[in-house]
Amino acid sequence: MLSRYLVVIESDVEPSVVGGPYASERERIMAAARIRQVTDEDGVFRLDLHDGEPPVMEAFLGYEIEQAIEELECSECQRINGGFGPRHFASDRCESNKYTHCTCNICF
Repeated sequence: MLSRYLVVIESDVEPSVVGGPYASERERIMAAARIRQVTDEDGVFRLDLHDGEPPVMEAFLGYEIEQAIEELECSECQRINGGFGPRHFASDRCESNKYTHCTCNICF
């Protein structure tokens, strides 16, 4: 049986298990994205534990975290705005920081 955990290495020096076990890989990636939204100073890694096997720790791929952050921003946009506005370029995202429009590739 596979158990999925999330490890943060603070300032790339001090490791700690910060979450898990997660029911799915998607759930773990979304948790990693929430951490990355707060700070990019700490390393965020997967920790997989398989019954009877050595633990495996791996880095996330950049695009996995970027897509998850984009999805989190969209859900926040939808929550605040009650829906999505017209698509515009990411540089114009969240006019006046009020999440007035969603710009992600997931929603459009």
